[in-house]
Amino acid sequence: MTTWFLARYRGAEAQRLNVGQAEKLATASAPGQDGMSLVELIIYTSLAGVILTLVGGFLVTTLRAERELVSAVQTTNTTQVIVEAIRADVRNANQITVRGQDLLIVKTAGRNTDLTWTCQAWYFHDGSVYSKETASGTPLKAPNSSEIVSWTNHRILINEATVGFNGDEVELSLGVGSATSDRVDTTIKPQGTLEIGQTCFAG
Repeated sequence: MTTWFLARYRGAEAQRLNVGQAEKLATASAPGQDGMSLVELIIYTSLAGVILTLVGGFLVTTLRAERELVSAVQTTNTTQVIVEAIRADVRNANQITVRGQDLLIVKTAGRNTDLTWTCQAWYFHDGSVYSKETASGTPLKAPNSSEIVSWTNHRILINEATVGFNGDEVELSLGVGSATSDRVDTTIKPQGTLEIGQTCFAG
């Protein structure tokens, strides 16, 4: 009887211990699932901030460089268009005058396909390039502050511009841009013989 009782007691005790161990295992967290401590959270947040700052700076620099490149290309294209237009006007001119170093006026068949003579002026003033075309016989002169609004502003930034008339050639020099400039220096000669006259030039 005593032996039987001891065996039953030991069996019950062993079963109780097994149940306790199972409960501890069930409630214990698996390794690696304890969550993050406050220090770890601060470190991860700081690293994420540094990475985002670096990526953001790279994107801003890339966008700024792209914008500057597009602006430079547009400026170059506009400059080429202006210079080619001036060349066409001078090559097809039969009367030319230069006033000061900033105003070029020509009587020209220019870019017209019907060879209609017109008066064409190019004015380099205050960092901009302006032009105006009138019918032949309508004199042109440098505009004042109220007249310049009727001229075409070609929306190009220049930091230097000089135009001169040497014999029968027009010498044009443009500094394009702001701090660092691309220079355009060209000499243009009319294709025909120049006439003496004041058809397009105001006194």
